[in-house]
Amino acid sequence: LHEGQLADLAAALSVPVRDRRSVVWEWLAEGGNRVAENRHTALELRVRRRRLLAGDESADRGVADLEDRLDRLDAEIDRLCARARDRVLDRRSTGEYRVVIADATGESRAWAGLTGADADRGESAILRPARPQTETTTVEGYGIAATDTPGTLGGLPEYYERVVPGTVAAVEAADVVVTDDPALETGTAARVTLGSDSETVRSQVAAAIETLSVDVDVELPYTEDGRATSSWLHDIGAVRERAYGDTIELRVALSAAALERLQTRLAGGDGIVRRQDG
Repeated sequence: LHEGQLADLAAALSVPVRDRRSVVWEWLAEGGNRVAENRHTALELRVRRRRLLAGDESADRGVADLEDRLDRLDAEIDRLCARARDRVLDRRSTGEYRVVIADATGESRAWAGLTGADADRGESAILRPARPQTETTTVEGYGIAATDTPGTLGGLPEYYERVVPGTVAAVEAADVVVTDDPALETGTAARVTLGSDSETVRSQVAAAIETLSVDVDVELPYTEDGRATSSWLHDIGAVRERAYGDTIELRVALSAAALERLQTRLAGGDGIVRRQDG
């Protein structure tokens, strides 16, 4: 409902009125989602403004005060949205695969399967966590940044998208999206269903990453820098073969982002990288 409709309906019924948007925003706010908290407050202020405007001219001062508060809230919301997007995109190491869990039921099996973390969220787990949380880990040798989100509600309806900027940014940047929401558009990301248990999710994510990876042969000098690069490759890629002698020789599966980072790292002639596909 539009805030005007909410105000009119509340006046007609003489009771507070909450639509689906209000309920969802309030629930996310209770979980620590400050964007939802501020948007919910702004909605209440706009409903109050509507009721004042429907009254007499003596309400002018009250309306002006509400307008001032709304301006400050809108500025704060813009800041929080930008911060939420940046936090999601920054909390990963370059080269890792971005795996996003978008499950509105709050089930913990995907998060537990990918990170090994205990994600028991109790009985009221719907739309939890209320804002994205990210952990870096490995799945079958691949370095991943796993991001758990509040999930989606039949995709990302406009009223919901407005309070989950971090979730929107995470899905847009994802390499793999774990979801059972058929309405969620995942773009070019690989799509994995939640599965029946955590091990199933883990194996499906590993299989999806396998299709996205690039196999390369890497030759590094046996120096401190070469050993550091080798260690980094072991952290973020799946090393298939390794040999140590006068040089360090690796066959490793990498994400496209990791390959680009590796090529930049070796641009000074401190190693050789060759794609197996030519």
